[in-house]
Amino acid sequence: ERQSNSTIQLSQLETDRLMACLVEEELKERKKKGTYSGSFSPVCQFLGYQARCGMPSNFDSDYAYTLGGAAAVLAASRKSGYMAIASDLSRPVEEWQVGGVPFTAMIRADK
Repeated sequence: ERQSNSTIQLSQLETDRLMACLVEEELKERKKKGTYSGSFSPVCQFLGYQARCGMPSNFDSDYAYTLGGAAAVLAASRKSGYMAIASDLSRPVEEWQVGGVPFTAMIRADK
């Protein structure tokens, strides 16, 4: 649906569902070729306000890149149940401490 000035309403685009459909189609093709045998069950989230936000700061970009890299290393190391973390964020990026924390370390049992 377009706005009155003929521009697309970016906040109404369901990019998560679009991406899920595209990935699903790709995986179907890979299954036909025999190069994929897993399952795919996407969970979509509405992110409609992303179109209204400003450009991320350099810190935002560095932080997201760092957490994404840490998450990739955790996944490749088969460390499920871990959260990627970065600390010493007031220091230069090269001095940040990056790692993973098991979710169980954040659970507090009440008596």
